[in-house]
Amino acid sequence: MGKQMLISISREFGSEGHTIARKVAADLGITLYDRNILEAIAEEKETKVEKLEQFDEVPRNMMLTRSVGEHTSSMEDHLVNMQFEFL
Repeated sequence: MGKQMLISISREFGSEGHTIARKVAADLGITLYDRNILEAIAEEKETKVEKLEQFDEVPRNMMLTRSVGEHTSSMEDHLVNMQFEFL
């Protein structure tokens, strides 16, 4: 595997984070992944993007999930791992 460059830009409503990310990606000649990463994963996994969106960027419910070692029942954690694998 060759070298990878990942840049994460934190954002809040009205911060223009997406605009900044688009400019940085264009300047560096790298691919920008935002919501489209969920669309690509949904297509790869043959599921609806709406199913993934409900677990994206939300903390896992500690009362309804459990982890043992590297295994977890948390859909939020599974989605994060799918995004890392995609990248």
